[in-house]
This record gives sequence, structure tokens and C-alpha cells, in this order.
Amino acid sequence: MTCTTMAAVLLSIGISLAVSGFPALANDAVRLKRFFSVVDLDESQEISEWEYRSGKSVVFLTLDLIGNMTLEPNEMRMSPEGFKLLAGEDRVVDGEEFIGSEIGSFGAVDKNKNGEIDYPELSEYIAKYAD
Repeated sequence: MTCTTMAAVLLSIGISLAVSGFPALANDAVRLKRFFSVVDLDESQEISEWEYRSGKSVVFLTLDLIGNMTLEPNEMRMSPEGFKLLAGEDRVVDGEEFIGSEIGSFGAVDKNKNGEIDYPELSEYIAKYAD
């Protein structure tokens, strides 16, 4: 599968998740497992850095329920402290902040630094910032 095809697949999945109101990064085991399986394109039970970065774009679009290309606290299931770290002074999160932030970066989630994220690593990391 080419990078363009994978990106299109991720985008279509993200749009369908957004339409269904699915909050991709909730601290809910069923939803988090579903997110993990959607992002794990090669079904290796580990998410590569490329898969993760592509998946974050889909997650952003999924969470942006209002459709204004920014995320507000009511669109994310994050603790107020976690949201403030991500949003900064303007109190909203744009796409660049969401994708490029150190909070939730691949390196921050890949706790054992093996170049892959497994489900326990993702689950543990998300729990730190969940509301």
C-alpha cells in the first residue's frame, strides 16, 4: 500500500469516526483499543512512528466536532492540566499544536524507546492526561 493510499484510508476512517461521534483518544479501553487497531495499519500489534503520526492527523479531525480546525476542552477528554499544557495561552489547540506537541509525541509515548508503541505503552500514557 502506498503512502498516499494509506493516508486516504486513514482519512476516510477518521471521517467515518467523526460522523459517528467516536472520541478516539478517550480513557476508555474499548475506544482506545479501536483507535490502536485503526492506527496499526500493518496489524503488527505495534505502532510505528509513521503510523502514529498519520493517526494523529486522523484523531485531530475526529475530535474536531465543531469543524473549526481547533480543539477546545469540551472536544477532548483530557484533564484540565493536560489540556492547558497542550493548548498554551490561547486555550485552544490547532492542528500543528496537536500533531507537533511534545505532549503525545511518539517519543513521549514510546516509553521503552524501541521505536514502536505497543498497546500497554499507549494506554499508560493516555491515562496520565485523561479526564
